Amino acid sequence: GERAPFTAGSQVLLWYTATRLADAGLPATLGLDQTGLLSMAAGVRAAFERHIVNGGRWSYAVDGRGRTVDYHDANEFPTVLAPIWGFCARDDARWLATMRFAFSGANPGMIGGVDGGLGSRHTPGVWPLGLIQAWLVSRIGGDEAGAGAALRRLEGVAFPDGMLPEAVVRDGDATIPVRHWFAWPGAVLGALWLLDRDGRLKMLAA
Repeated sequence: GERAPFTAGSQVLLWYTATRLADAGLPATLGLDQTGLLSMAAGVRAAFERHIVNGGRWSYAVDGRGRTVDYHDANEFPTVLAPIWGFCARDDARWLATMRFAFSGANPGMIGGVDGGLGSRHTPGVWPLGLIQAWLVSRIGGDEAGAGAALRRLEGVAFPDGMLPEAVVRDGDATIPVRHWFAWPGAVLGALWLLDRDGRLKMLAA
């Protein structure tokens, strides 16, 4: 398979963690150097621009020597959260192009069809995490119709106790859930919903 260990999402997360630690006044307590953290964040950002920005959008992963991977995964939340975390503006053309690719048929992680959606290579099917990404991207962009459609899809795949599965697959007219006890999508949706309820998604992404 392709060996490209540097994913866009990991770099966004590293940048965000370094800047938050530097801004929070914790470095002295933890024995971390604020200047060093900010220097790390700047270096990550420069390397991102040099290696991951490609053809007007972001590559999913690179090896730092020219190899790039065109893909987007339902697990890849840091990339989607980039404008909320301040890595880019919510109208950043390259981030928007990355999201358009992520939810297009050109993305190997996207499952087509009426009941299609974003999934992952390691578990077949449409992932609720992918539906949550679709909701989040719609909320950031002010697409209320898209956000509502994503939430209705999530309601349709939820179990009676409110839990969301890892994935759902179609078998004829039946929708079959994969892994009931998969807490991540519910936790992510709950945290983001609280931010959205307080108006912080739009505020942070402005």
